Amino acid sequence: MTDSGATENPGPDDLGPAVTVDLVAVRLAHGDLDEDHEHTDEHHHHDHGHSHEATSDVCMIDASSLATMGIDDKGVVEVSTTRGRTLLLRVVADPHPTDPPSVRLSRAALRVLKAASGEAVQARKVQVTQAKRVVLEPLAPLTRGLTTYEDELSDILGGGQALVQVGMLVTAELSDFRRPVYFRVLSSSPEQAVVGPDTRIVLRTSMLSPGASANLVTFDDVGGLDKEVDQVRELIETPLMYPHVYDHLGINPPRGILLHGPPGVGKTHLARAIANEIGAHFLYVNGPEILSSVQGGTEANLRSIFEEAMESAPSIVLIDELDAIAPPRRDTGHTDARMGTQLLSLLDGLVSMEDVIVVGTTNRPEALDPALRRPGRLDRELLIGPPSVAGRLEILRIHTRGMPLEPDAQTWLPELAALTHGYTGADLVNLAREAGLHALRRHAGPGLRALAASGHDTAHVLVTQDDLLHALGQTKPSALREAVVNSPGVYWSDIAGLDDVIQHLKDTVVMPLLHPQAFLDVGLSSSSGAMLHGASGTGKTMLAMALAEESGANVVVVNGPEIFSKWLGQSEEAIRDAFQLARQSAPTILILDQLDAMAPRRTSDSANPASQRVVNQLLIELDSVQGGQVAVVALTNRPELVDPALLRPGRLGTRIHVPLPDTEGRAAILRTKLAAFLEVATDTELDSVVDEVAARTEGLSGADLAAICDAARLNALHESGFARNVAVTAKHLDAASRHYVDQQIATEIPLTDPQGADR
Repeated sequence: MTDSGATENPGPDDLGPAVTVDLVAVRLAHGDLDEDHEHTDEHHHHDHGHSHEATSDVCMIDASSLATMGIDDKGVVEVSTTRGRTLLLRVVADPHPTDPPSVRLSRAALRVLKAASGEAVQARKVQVTQAKRVVLEPLAPLTRGLTTYEDELSDILGGGQALVQVGMLVTAELSDFRRPVYFRVLSSSPEQAVVGPDTRIVLRTSMLSPGASANLVTFDDVGGLDKEVDQVRELIETPLMYPHVYDHLGINPPRGILLHGPPGVGKTHLARAIANEIGAHFLYVNGPEILSSVQGGTEANLRSIFEEAMESAPSIVLIDELDAIAPPRRDTGHTDARMGTQLLSLLDGLVSMEDVIVVGTTNRPEALDPALRRPGRLDRELLIGPPSVAGRLEILRIHTRGMPLEPDAQTWLPELAALTHGYTGADLVNLAREAGLHALRRHAGPGLRALAASGHDTAHVLVTQDDLLHALGQTKPSALREAVVNSPGVYWSDIAGLDDVIQHLKDTVVMPLLHPQAFLDVGLSSSSGAMLHGASGTGKTMLAMALAEESGANVVVVNGPEIFSKWLGQSEEAIRDAFQLARQSAPTILILDQLDAMAPRRTSDSANPASQRVVNQLLIELDSVQGGQVAVVALTNRPELVDPALLRPGRLGTRIHVPLPDTEGRAAILRTKLAAFLEVATDTELDSVVDEVAARTEGLSGADLAAICDAARLNALHESGFARNVAVTAKHLDAASRHYVDQQIATEIPLTDPQGADR
């Protein structure tokens, strides 16, 4: 802790010099902080048993820093973050000072300050006196009379000598709530004070609906959306807080904005943060909830919401799931048409109500009435997509700042952000939750049965890097949940004899996904796709799976024959959905297996009209992913049947031939398949037979060689009477290879494809 150089400024609060403090990871849970200062902080021992208050308003600073600030132990400091959030805290000497000095806060204080590990905060000395009157607004619906709660709060806050400041959040554990309830301090006399026995507590009736505790969300809780937050401030905060700017420019303020994007990217989260930050009257409208079974009831509900917004201006009306109440009128019944028309009329009626702004959210913008999306109604549309690596790191830090992370886990978060490509904000919240639950399972056992044991303490549970790794394995991008792809765990090391093909795939597919900026710096746009072609059994599908596994990208697989449907338009929709899925979960490798079945030539007079439409849709989609974070890899053993338009540069222009293995390649494949037996072989006989088999199997593919190895294993098992841990010897491999070649000759299976391509 270092002195910032501020001078003493005596006044009614006797402010001390501002001191910059580095906030380090919270190493102590609530119980730990309570134990450390229990013997010195005597005023926290009260008769109400609310242990939460004992640590939520306490921070620890080392004695030398307290001397620099000119404050005694048990004094009061105002801690403020760089984003302007402040909190009054009692300070006690840290019995375990750190180097460099730091301040330690309880997790309750961290939640209110929204501070992150390593963040710099300002601490200054303040003098507080007993408050005469404190007005609180509950951030949860209260079920009993306000007078009853006021008396209970007087006992809790007065007995605990709670610190209050205008705009600050205080918590109390009320008798009929299972969790602490947040209260916002609306006014206090004086503005910075301590609640005492003679302080009068007044509750203002909350206008919030049940479940509105999410109103605590602020821009500090929104990660990875810096550009969107700036645009929202410009479109909403400026006309509501500074309307004279628009008057001076002679322009009309915006009436509404539309937030759209995939589910889970933070549309509703951002809208709630807007209302809380601006301090406007907030009306939350959940689209399906306002629907009424009574004729005209839905329109009346909409009118009452807008009337309340106008009466309580400045107001923000958030309409969640907007597509539920404003579908295209040409495709809906009479009732839905009336509902959408009523909403349009209400938006047009806001022409003289500049202090009301409508925010709509949807993940299906195409399902909205086009009349709603014109300027003058919803003036601006903001697309919110999945976060980038930097955005994911910011979201992870936000949702782990109150989590007891080990230092190794804290430093591993940037790598975790790089691994979670395609994850939305909601997916990352789920990942953090799963990591915390896994840490709890380690501590409390399967089923968390130990939590029911009396005296069981979870204060020392820490979330480790292994917990985060486990959570990463248990979660996946929400966009891919329906696209079940079972990864076979194939790696480059499992593929032999195709080194040149592997290097070509790395250069043309993997590197553009991993280093897109490097390609842009030299003027190269990432290739949209590549086609692997070659004889059956050469390893095309195996190469595609290894490509997805090694690149770390998400995988979407489209099998050619499966996309065709007897219903008109569904085949094209399947292609469209696959590419949309790939874009939402980018970076993604989209594998088109059996391309010749999916996209045959369109020149034939007898060509199926459905397949022609699929080819046209593929051409459109391939053009749309150029330069993006989607790599398309197509597989076929009949390239001459594929429509030529797909194979031009810019689409599937990179054609990679997967050849039959040569003698060295066949030997490498056999050694890879028999690696476990070669390692334990007592002589070199098996190794020499591998070379002999490779020499006599000219024209066989990798799949043929794998079949020979499987036959050798079966020979070994049969000879031993199916005993366990049997070794494959040279005679087993030699017999299997001879039998396989003889069988091919006997059944007259040609070693070339019918079209003459090399097998």
